[in-house]
Amino acid sequence: MAMLISKLQTLASTAAYDLFSTNRVPTEKERENLEEYLTEIDLAIKVNRMRVSQNELEIKKLQEENERLRTEEIHMVESEMQHRRVLSPFRRVPDDIVREILVACMDPTTVSTMDRATTPLMFTLVSSNFRQVALTTPQLWDSLHVEFNQYLPHLRKTEAPPPMRRYSQLVREWLLRRSGAMPLRIRIKVNCVFRGEYGLCDGLVNDIAAIILACASRWRDIEFITTPFSRLSKLKATDVPCLRSLTLHNKNSVLLPSMKFLRAPNLSRLIVCRDRTSPGHFAINWRKITHLSLDGTLWGYRLNDTFDKIVHILRQAVNLKECSLRMSSTQIGATHSTMTFSLPFLKSFKIHLDQYQRPYIIQCIHAPILENLYLSNYAAPLTTFFEQSPYLQTLHVGLASITELMAALRHCFSLKTLHITHIGTEIAEDHEAFLRAFINEDEAAQICPLLECFSCSQTLDVSIDTVRAFLNRRDRKTPSLICWRAIAMDALEESTDRYIANVIAKHGLNKDDGWN
Repeated sequence: MAMLISKLQTLASTAAYDLFSTNRVPTEKERENLEEYLTEIDLAIKVNRMRVSQNELEIKKLQEENERLRTEEIHMVESEMQHRRVLSPFRRVPDDIVREILVACMDPTTVSTMDRATTPLMFTLVSSNFRQVALTTPQLWDSLHVEFNQYLPHLRKTEAPPPMRRYSQLVREWLLRRSGAMPLRIRIKVNCVFRGEYGLCDGLVNDIAAIILACASRWRDIEFITTPFSRLSKLKATDVPCLRSLTLHNKNSVLLPSMKFLRAPNLSRLIVCRDRTSPGHFAINWRKITHLSLDGTLWGYRLNDTFDKIVHILRQAVNLKECSLRMSSTQIGATHSTMTFSLPFLKSFKIHLDQYQRPYIIQCIHAPILENLYLSNYAAPLTTFFEQSPYLQTLHVGLASITELMAALRHCFSLKTLHITHIGTEIAEDHEAFLRAFINEDEAAQICPLLECFSCSQTLDVSIDTVRAFLNRRDRKTPSLICWRAIAMDALEESTDRYIANVIAKHGLNKDDGWN
């Protein structure tokens, strides 16, 4: 092949090479040379094609060999993994340790569902050993979310489809067998679409109600996102000795006031949402309630009626630690009482009111160790309340009057966090005075000397001079500013924004978007 290529190169350098680029008739000698070369080329092409075919066969054999080796490797790796799993240290971990690991993987703040992608059902899909350990660990099955969310117009009221019958069986297995003797957290929800012209399948509801009632002695935290079952009226306080928390999301629970189990000896947490019946009529031992959340928006159309009902409840709940109240602006005609009462253990208090309602109820309360207070609006003189709550550390205010708020904050010597959602329509001078009150050189005139976090969702109209004074007094270690570490603000003009950014950077603070 090399000799042939050399001859072709020699031919190309000869005078006869112009035969390839012209129409000249070759001489006899040139014709003989060309025929000789063509014979050699044909032979060389055949030889080359044979070698290519041989190489392709060899390549195919090598590819098949590689494929076979890869297949063998896969089988060997799988075999190795199986053998290594047998020798895995985790296999030697005792079941009681595995049980503790599974329990630690549970989220105690959520209620378990029958979704296989979540715990604890997820544990039963890992391995046969995990499944056995999980099914024999009652701590994994101490909570359950029971929900009816299928509309069944084609069934009579006494029928239940096979999937729902299976659901009832799973609820029975979960609560009566797997949970052992553990105290239970149960959430029961019935969607509106499940009640319609054809109603619920009575047989299914009765089955699940019977299951839930069968474990009443182990109820700890119960939540009804529906009208409670009528069978609950048969329960007594002694039937639910472990009941600690009760949550009601209803619009008409007319059965609740007559339910005797509400006087459970350990009931300390009560949450009532969207219910037309005032809990004041419930048979509850209010002195034992430590956590209370009431939504009075549906109790009546006059705020003074709702106010009186709430005051009646709070006067009895003297051991409250956390309290949350909500009322609506549709309840008009408010009056307020001048008689105060004490909640000596109250640490967290939230009042949700509509925009222009005044939180009169807080004027009746004396909370000496209150630490956290949330007011959806601040439109009442509450200076006395703050004077009597010297340990207040967190204050969230919705609609606030700067003048009244400043008067109250002068008594918040322990306040660390202040958040204001919306301020009133005061003039800019009031905004200036409000911010300067934090940096007053006269310690007696300063407000919130221990404040660490201050944010205002609405724009405060202050001058650059006030910002500069704030930063300069911080550098001079003004006591009320020692804890401040960052400031975030928006300027109206780009040039002003750059100037403020430079000033802030000079004083070693961080600048973010927004005003805080």
